[in-house]
Amino acid sequence: MSSYSGKYHSKLYYWSVMTTTCTFILIFIGGLVKSTESGLSVPDWPTTFGENMFLFPISSMVGGILYEHGHRLFASLVGFLILVQTIWILFIEERLWVKKLSGITLTAVIIQGMLGGLTVHYLLPVWISASHGTIAQTTLCLTLLISVVTSKIWIQHSKQIINAKIFKVSSIVTALIWIQLVLGAVMRHSEAGLMAFDFPLMNGDLFPSVDKIHDYNEIRNDFIWNNIDDADSALTQIHVLDEHLEAITPFKMLIHFAHRFWAFIVFCGIIYLSYSVLKFSSNSDIMKISVAFLLFVATMQITLGVFSVWSIRDILITTLHVGNGSLVLATSFYITIWAWRLKN
Repeated sequence: MSSYSGKYHSKLYYWSVMTTTCTFILIFIGGLVKSTESGLSVPDWPTTFGENMFLFPISSMVGGILYEHGHRLFASLVGFLILVQTIWILFIEERLWVKKLSGITLTAVIIQGMLGGLTVHYLLPVWISASHGTIAQTTLCLTLLISVVTSKIWIQHSKQIINAKIFKVSSIVTALIWIQLVLGAVMRHSEAGLMAFDFPLMNGDLFPSVDKIHDYNEIRNDFIWNNIDDADSALTQIHVLDEHLEAITPFKMLIHFAHRFWAFIVFCGIIYLSYSVLKFSSNSDIMKISVAFLLFVATMQITLGVFSVWSIRDILITTLHVGNGSLVLATSFYITIWAWRLKN
C-alpha cells in the first residue's frame, strides 16, 4: 500500500475538484462556439480585435463575439486554475508520480490553448480544430485523475480487493469512448454531421454507398425543406447552417457512418462493463454506483445524438451532446481509476 500513501490536503482537493468542474464547463462552452458557428467571430489571437483580450469591453461582447471571446476568457481561467494546482502540488505533494501528473496536465492545457489559437490563425482547419477538441477531453481526464488521487477516500481507503478483470474491461471501454469522441470531433469540424438528417437510416440507407452520393445530396436537400415547419424557421435554420451545407463527399459519408457505428460498439462495451462489475465486484459500492451512472449518461448520449440528427443540428441539443460525451468519458475513466486502485 506504500504507493497509495500520502497526506490529505483538503484545500488542494477542493481546488482540484473546482478545476475539473471548470474544465468540463469549458468543453460545453467550446461546443457552443462550434454549434453557433462563432469560431471566427474574433478574427485574431491572442488579442481580441487588436486589444488585450482581458481588457476587451463587455459591452462589445454581442452575437458570436460573446461565445468566442467568452470561451477564451473561460479557457484562461481554467489555465490559471491548472497552473496554481501544479505549483501547489509541487510544493506540498509527497508522491512523485502525482507531481509528474500535474506537470503533464499543465502541458496539456498549454497545448490546448495553442491549438485554439492556431484554429483562428489558420481559419478553422478540420484537423487542428478536431485536435483542439480531443485534447480538451484528455485534459478533463487528467484533471479528474488529480481530483481523485488527492481525495481523502483515495488516500485513506483501505484496499478493498476487486477482480482485476474490471480494470482491463474499463480501460478498454474508456479507450473506445475516447476514439468515439475523436470520431465525433472530426465529423463535427468537417461538417460531416450534416451528411444525413434521418436515423437509424442515412438518407434512406442503413449502409450508405459511395455510388449513391449524388442521390444522397438530392435526398438531403429535399429533406431539409420538407421537414421544417414554416418559412421563418426554415430561413433561420438555413442561415445557421449557411455554407456548412456543403456537398456530401466519400470522406464525410465514411466519418459520419463510423461515428454512428462506433457508438453501437461503445454502448455494447458499456453494457459488458456493467455486467462485469455486477458479477465480479458486487461488493464495491463505488463500482456499482459509477457503472449505473455510466449507463445513464451513455443512454442520454445516444438519445441526444439521435435528436441532433432529427433536429437538423439544433444548437442546444448538439451542444448538450458534446458536453454529455465528455461526461461519458469522464465517468468511464473514473471507473478505470478506481478499478486500478482496488484491483488485486
